Amino acid sequence: MSASPSASRRDQPWLQRVGAACGGHPWRVLAAWVVLLGGLLAGSAAVGASYSNDVNLSGTQSATGLSLLEAHKPGAPASTTRVLWSSIHGRGRWPRTARSSRDSITALGKLPHVVSASDPLL
Repeated sequence: MSASPSASRRDQPWLQRVGAACGGHPWRVLAAWVVLLGGLLAGSAAVGASYSNDVNLSGTQSATGLSLLEAHKPGAPASTTRVLWSSIHGRGRWPRTARSSRDSITALGKLPHVVSASDPLL
């Protein structure tokens, strides 16, 4: 004698039963998510939550470092960026590779907001 369908469902793990129920009623699940999202948005509006882009980082290590940099070296660049590339010809040993790297560094130095660009291999 085989077990009844309800008894076999009780033997399944809880998450598997939830998944089977959701899979059997996809439109109801979608409607429930829409209602939940609407409720969360209404609750957020009722509480008066607002979002802003005003960030104050005073007292952090980054803010302290920037203050020290501005105090001791006014006009110093706020950041340094390294540009890396590789070549199948090696480390600038071939004339074509060395020439293309010099051309790239010259072009980088002409970009707006770039204070300097130098070749570390020279």
